[in-house]
Amino acid sequence: MKKKTLVKSGIVIAVSMLITASLQANTIVYRQTFGTNKQDPSWAQHAYWDTDWTPRRGSNGTVPVIYLNSYDGRPTDLAPINADTPSPEVLDQGFTNFNIGADTHGYTYTTETIDIAREDVNKGVEITWYQLSEVADLQTHLLVEMNGDWYVSDTTFASDSSGGLSTFATRANQVGTMLSDTEWSDFTFPSASDPAAINASTTLPETGDLTSFGVYMPQTGGFRLMYDTFEVTVVVVPEPATLMLFGVGLFGLAFYRRRHR
Repeated sequence: MKKKTLVKSGIVIAVSMLITASLQANTIVYRQTFGTNKQDPSWAQHAYWDTDWTPRRGSNGTVPVIYLNSYDGRPTDLAPINADTPSPEVLDQGFTNFNIGADTHGYTYTTETIDIAREDVNKGVEITWYQLSEVADLQTHLLVEMNGDWYVSDTTFASDSSGGLSTFATRANQVGTMLSDTEWSDFTFPSASDPAAINASTTLPETGDLTSFGVYMPQTGGFRLMYDTFEVTVVVVPEPATLMLFGVGLFGLAFYRRRHR
């Protein structure tokens, strides 16, 4: 009887260890949540005018301005991870509002040190964030930097619904992708005379670390885009041998239970 109990206990422990290992495989290596009364200076705000549109006069009288403000209310209450943070009272339940003018595109990216090692990129990296727009069909693209070059995802991301500042906490939804689940194109930031551009299709480099990321908003027309809780997660896919061992453990447990009913 003791032998049977030991065998059963061993199988249960083995299966439990495998389940625990699989649950611990995914690691959030970066998370940024934004302040409620000031913008995070490590996230860049940019404004530029498209030559196909008449520039809206901004504060300097010659170029449009994208306003970056912060407000109360966020769908999560998670703490930053490996990110520059203001004081806790500033971070409490905040989000950022990107107020984009009628004649501008917009993009934002982090200037913090985001150094995701190549070995982790090879394992699998997922980037997500919460997003809501006043425009129902607003679409955004993911930007990533590797080896000093920028790439833009062919996949676009849209909120499930639209809403204003007061509805961000209840209507914003999480969007994002695994880097391996989307096609990519070269991305060029704007110059003094040329707007940002999505260029030829390409693939991400096979060497080099992931050093920055952000969001590109190609639409114009005047709207607010609200976002918060950017996360970078290293997703470890179990090896075939691990999955086989897990299956053997489950089969052994089921066989034992059936035999000893």
